[in-house]
Amino acid sequence: MPSQLECVLLAGAPATEEVRKAFDVEWRSDVPVAGRRMIDWVLEALRSSQRISRVITVGPHARDGDVQIEPGETFLENMMRGVREARGPDILVASSDIPLIEGPAICRLVDRGLELSADFVYPVIRKQDCDARYPELKRTFLRVREGTFTGGNAVLIDKDFALRAEPRIQDLYKARKEPLKLARMVGFGTLLKVIAAQKIWSGAVSVRALESAAERAMPGRLRALVCDEPEIGEDLDQLTDFALAERILLDRRPSPSGNKEV
Repeated sequence: MPSQLECVLLAGAPATEEVRKAFDVEWRSDVPVAGRRMIDWVLEALRSSQRISRVITVGPHARDGDVQIEPGETFLENMMRGVREARGPDILVASSDIPLIEGPAICRLVDRGLELSADFVYPVIRKQDCDARYPELKRTFLRVREGTFTGGNAVLIDKDFALRAEPRIQDLYKARKEPLKLARMVGFGTLLKVIAAQKIWSGAVSVRALESAAERAMPGRLRALVCDEPEIGEDLDQLTDFALAERILLDRRPSPSGNKEV
């Protein structure tokens, strides 16, 4: 039988003022897209993947998932609340704002990620895959020797590693917007190579070099996993994003003849 694990589903982000006014919702996960809340699309994908044994939802609504935990003040606090509730050892942590995700993508992420036997697996998606499938949706990309990638919004993490590394994770999270502090943690050399890769030569830094830098900052076995499914990285937060995703999801629905609409 394929491996099953628990999923911590992060649904505790308050809606921005713009989103609140447009959709009359208090939480971003409740934004309606193609007739359903964003979180409902993600829950359907998790359950249809046949890789998730239990969904722990960190968010305001008890009806979402198998276990509900009240959200905290930050993304990191919400993640750790869910991790502590999970039985482990391996946990999928996913955001609730990726309604384009489908079960097969979750299945492949879990199967391929567990094969790496890592403490933390972070999916990355090639720019050409994102542009080919969803050219209208905009993402932030990073150039490295192996290509140009964006990050995913679902990761695999070992529970013991997460609890052990929590203080260091807290430090990295706090330093994410302070380049000098972050450089001291991951290494000035690595940061300079990343900058050079964006501006001058993509070969200045490799995926493995970034993995090693991350492991120095947060001791453990950390691995990037190249995924072919851009849906893992297509999180929605702008009004234009919601409108584009609605059109995509409506196009997926079968027509009365039984075929998908085109």
